[in-house]
Amino acid sequence: MKNKIFYTFLFFCLFSIFISNNFVNSQPLAQGIVKGCEPFEFKTNSSKAVLLLHGLGGCPYEIRTLGEFLNKNGYSVIAPLYPGHGTNYKNMGDYKWKDWYNIVEKTYLDMKKEYKSVYLIGFSTGGTLSLYLSQHYPVEKMVLLSPFIYITYKWYYGLRPEAYLNSFVGNVTDYVPSSFTIPLNDPKAKKDFVSGTYFSFSATRSALELIDIVKKNLSQVNTPTLIMQSKGDDTVDIKSSKLIYESISSKEKKYIVLEKSNHLITRDYEKDIVFDEVKNFLSDANNIQ
Repeated sequence: MKNKIFYTFLFFCLFSIFISNNFVNSQPLAQGIVKGCEPFEFKTNSSKAVLLLHGLGGCPYEIRTLGEFLNKNGYSVIAPLYPGHGTNYKNMGDYKWKDWYNIVEKTYLDMKKEYKSVYLIGFSTGGTLSLYLSQHYPVEKMVLLSPFIYITYKWYYGLRPEAYLNSFVGNVTDYVPSSFTIPLNDPKAKKDFVSGTYFSFSATRSALELIDIVKKNLSQVNTPTLIMQSKGDDTVDIKSSKLIYESISSKEKKYIVLEKSNHLITRDYEKDIVFDEVKNFLSDANNIQ
């Protein structure tokens, strides 16, 4: 067993070096936001609005179709882009979770000035940021899609991915191509997938720091909450959503487990189920447990 862990650990070291040297161009491309990754805002005359938050290393593309759907159903929608995300150069690691949260908090407070009701929807790390916001502000309703607490663990990893990230393995290189792994099962959705060019390990470590804070204070969350995740999520462990559901103090909460999707449930096989459940939850005055 010890030999298996050692060789797995050695593999991660060599793999990180190989990826850095062979797949990632050491020279940055022309600096700019990748087409499709731009922040978006869709307005209506409604007094209700939704703040949509994307995931770690991702961009608003992940949640754009959900935003369009909600806008057609009468909601104004805003989806910001976190600093260091959605670009075609290596700057994701230059920012930490507080930089991302500052954008989220400012956008939320600005929306509260303009709209009577502001609902919160967070995908993956956007879900973690949503939880943190709801621990500091009286959010009316919140939807957590594949919320990030634990990284998915496979037996052949040897150690948990968090352990590798916090060892020298995670410091061998900071950047790998975002396109190396795409968390979708639908081949067409995978082909059309858009994100920033590079993914940062140091940014992931910062996200884990946020998670440590959020986990300790889950009982402080009283917001009516809908949680959705697929049991086939290869990125975030399914026990993340289970922990959140069992730990938050919300009297009104609902937990849905999907069957056919991967991590990015807003663009995978069951996206229509996700959209309908979100719409029903936001429009229902008496959310059902």
